[in-house]
Amino acid sequence: VNAAISAIEIACWDVKGKALGVPVYELVGGRCRDKVRVYLGIGGATPREVADSARRAIDEGFTAVKMAPQPPNSERLPWDRVLRGTNDRLEAVRKAVGDDVDIGLDPHARIFEPVRALQMAEVVKPFRPMFFEEPLRPENIEAMGELHEKIGIPIATGEMLYTKYEFRDLISVGAADILQPDILLCGGLLETKKIAAMAEADYLTIAPHSPLGPISTAVSTHFAAS
Repeated sequence: VNAAISAIEIACWDVKGKALGVPVYELVGGRCRDKVRVYLGIGGATPREVADSARRAIDEGFTAVKMAPQPPNSERLPWDRVLRGTNDRLEAVRKAVGDDVDIGLDPHARIFEPVRALQMAEVVKPFRPMFFEEPLRPENIEAMGELHEKIGIPIATGEMLYTKYEFRDLISVGAADILQPDILLCGGLLETKKIAAMAEADYLTIAPHSPLGPISTAVSTHFAAS
């Protein structure tokens, strides 16, 4: 339901922008930057493959990438093997891209135990990740807040949250450094602007979650521009 509300809200902004002959970012505060930095999702089954994927992204001009730290089918592997595979993947990517490229990590909310998330964080920390996205399932924000106190790596989360009220709960327990509202889900462009204002008051960064195609990319760009 909230995704449908978001779609209608975004369509209304587009209609109004066309009617007035202005970009949508002018309707929500105006442009405050000339460029919007982006990262590219990379992948590969082996350390070599994910490193090659990272290298191609850099050759295309990206200055940051995002990857799953754990090896494929990690749910079926012994935990120690998962940690060793994680180290090998990060080591290969860092060697491939050098020290001046940011690497975001996304376990895709597949870890349930806080202690295991902390163990994985200790493995990846030497490679200086830009953020650790949803190191735990996002429903338990208290557990995420407790992990944030120990992890020593920026935590990013928010793609599964709806409206400013759920983000208020996330902010209140200090569970994240980077908020990732999905504009196509969380309530639309104006709701995301409100979430961004809340984040600003707590010195948090906003990085809109945008894997959903050209409309998502367009609205996220107008949001980021404003």
